[in-house]
Amino acid sequence: MSLPKPLRNLLKTAAALPIVARFTVLSRVNPAAAAREAAKVWCRLPSNAGRRMDNRTSPGEIEHVAMDQAQLAVELWGAADAPIVYLVHGWGGWRGQLGAFVDPLVAQGLRVIGFDAASHGDSTPGKYGANYSAAPEIRRSFQAVVAKYGQPHGIVAHSLGCAVAAQALREGVTTAKLALIAPSPDMAAYLDWFAQRLGLSQAAVELLGPAVVEWAGEPLERSNTAQIGAAGGLPDALVIHDRFDKEVRYSETEAIINTWEKTHLMSTQGLGHHRILKDPAVIARVAVEMAS
Repeated sequence: MSLPKPLRNLLKTAAALPIVARFTVLSRVNPAAAAREAAKVWCRLPSNAGRRMDNRTSPGEIEHVAMDQAQLAVELWGAADAPIVYLVHGWGGWRGQLGAFVDPLVAQGLRVIGFDAASHGDSTPGKYGANYSAAPEIRRSFQAVVAKYGQPHGIVAHSLGCAVAAQALREGVTTAKLALIAPSPDMAAYLDWFAQRLGLSQAAVELLGPAVVEWAGEPLERSNTAQIGAAGGLPDALVIHDRFDKEVRYSETEAIINTWEKTHLMSTQGLGHHRILKDPAVIARVAVEMAS
């Protein structure tokens, strides 16, 4: 198993050596404190270049939606009375990453709405403060935008946004069309690996899961795309994933295919986790799926 790329990069840098040494010592002296600090590291937002890609080709209308104490940046394209397709970004991402889908979707007679979750992109910090968040906060951001503009005809989600969208469908959001691109991994499994790489003692490892739950306010299983769909009752999903994605293993998509009732798989090769969002073939397939 490999860590998601942002966590791997954190633990590979020279600056990380003192961090690992600190956790190794602290977790043996004070396991509870080490678990709390590790949970905060886990919930710090990444800022690598891929997550700041701007694939928009035309500007939309900018509005803002209140969610908790945050002001969410929302961008809208297309006719106000057209069926809505929401763009849902992933961990540390923003609406511009999914901007290449806008023009083809608008050309299909759809209204496209992208947003930045609290503490992401152009939105203001959420309840966890600047540079920190959790999957439930991204989901609440999405739900706040849906409450403002209406239920979707379609949802195009990327990475952790896939789990966000899937869980939102369990909590009152409805849609006819769903596209999941590079769906997020089993975060509980990655958390265990993260704890090992930090050098946490066994006592701290056992406390890390509860510490993350305390931070996020819910179990990590509610951010497991495969598990969310296993109970059935969700719409058919178009699942798109690159076989050589370095951030999320392709096997995560295989788990979704095996657990969801109905899925349609599109596999790519060599596009990775971020370039897949601007590939013409991927964009065309999603546009057809949303309009059909």
